[in-house]
Amino acid sequence: MKCLSVDPPACFCLGCFCLGIFCVLLGCFCVFLRIVAGYFLTLLCESLNLPYGEIACVKTIGCVAYIRLRVFAWAFLRIVAGYFLILLCGETKAMQKVAVITGAASGIGRGLAERFAVEGMKVVLADVEEEALAKLEADLKAKGATVFTVRTDVSNATEVENLAVRTLETFGVVHILCNNAGVVCSRPVWEHTLADWEWVLGVNLWGVIHGIRAFVPRMLAQGDECHIVNTASILGLVGGSGEGIYKVSKHGVVVLSETLAAELAQKGANIQVHVLCPGWVRTGILDSARNRPDALRNLTEKTQRHELIIGGSKNARAEMEAGLSPAEVAEHVYNAIQNGIFYIHTHPEHKAWIRERMERILK
Repeated sequence: MKCLSVDPPACFCLGCFCLGIFCVLLGCFCVFLRIVAGYFLTLLCESLNLPYGEIACVKTIGCVAYIRLRVFAWAFLRIVAGYFLILLCGETKAMQKVAVITGAASGIGRGLAERFAVEGMKVVLADVEEEALAKLEADLKAKGATVFTVRTDVSNATEVENLAVRTLETFGVVHILCNNAGVVCSRPVWEHTLADWEWVLGVNLWGVIHGIRAFVPRMLAQGDECHIVNTASILGLVGGSGEGIYKVSKHGVVVLSETLAAELAQKGANIQVHVLCPGWVRTGILDSARNRPDALRNLTEKTQRHELIIGGSKNARAEMEAGLSPAEVAEHVYNAIQNGIFYIHTHPEHKAWIRERMERILK
């Protein structure tokens, strides 16, 4: 199932109109060609002093050649016209798409917004960082994109519902939903406070839950081809020590996505689900505490010494700086949408970790 699928009724009407123009132009061209060909055939015969019978024979051969040329020209122009009509319909359809992205102001979310905008889609940007959100909006609009922003805390069901309502009020439809917002904090699981659990699960897992509850019913009512991309992590597919809350949240996103995909398929819905499981990506997630609500901050912060072992690495920042760019991840996502890929792996080498875990489970 393609994201940029062709709309048959629209393309049929457009095709008929364009084909009509082609017929008129081709008819005029054929008349002109026939006049020119007859004129030059007559000149040729007269210059060769051919008798009348031979002139008629030459003209007959010329007419046959002309008819064959016209048939070839018709076939060629139909092929060319059909090809460009398909391209035009695909482009028109892309420009009608509406993509909603949470956590859009930076990192992977910004990469997705830029990638979708390149395709001519209308993008709805949601984030808690209003200044960064406004900057991205300005950057995209400067490139000609249609952009709408909504300040949204995805851990709040009311705000996500507001995001859905305002998207439909503004554009009438939504075709792609990227539940992408994410945060992290790291320490041994027994040292995490209730505030840690509330914050990370609230954004990483409940944010996806709220997105599904707010948008899926509306997508079903539309009946259009739609896509949901839930951002998990390679850590949502493996075990091991470290990042307890983060792993719990991302494992939850993976199984939630699997269940959602299966249930939508059973219903025969025209909605495809994708789960993004990236490895290291150059984002600001290690500094996500900058957006932590005051009500969920710990009275005594002890996360600093644990920060450098995120992702199984003792030097997380160096690993992150060596990771993929958000634009590269966005390309993986766009390709997955185009080709109906459920698990989006940005680092194929990490599949060995998944295999190792599965083998341990099956022992």
